[in-house]
Amino acid sequence: PSLQAVAQSLRDIDLVFIEEAFERMLLDYDRVFSAMGIPACLWCRMGEIYKGNCEFSELVGVDGYTMRDVSSTIFVNLMAEESAVNYWEV
Repeated sequence: PSLQAVAQSLRDIDLVFIEEAFERMLLDYDRVFSAMGIPACLWCRMGEIYKGNCEFSELVGVDGYTMRDVSSTIFVNLMAEESAVNYWEV
């Protein structure tokens, strides 16, 4: 509820700045993910995976280019049913 209240009060320019900051953060994670030898990904609260390294792509068996198209399905399938339900309830 508090997140919704804040989100509704944002102006269009605020949303643009937030999107730009998010894109910069993704660029920072490019360097981090490329240096890691373990599977890693970055997802939003809704389960959409925005970034994953090569090891993560191999782990889930999805090409990095198609990851965004099926990311919600991957995210839910990576978790046990009870864990996924708990995640969405929080």
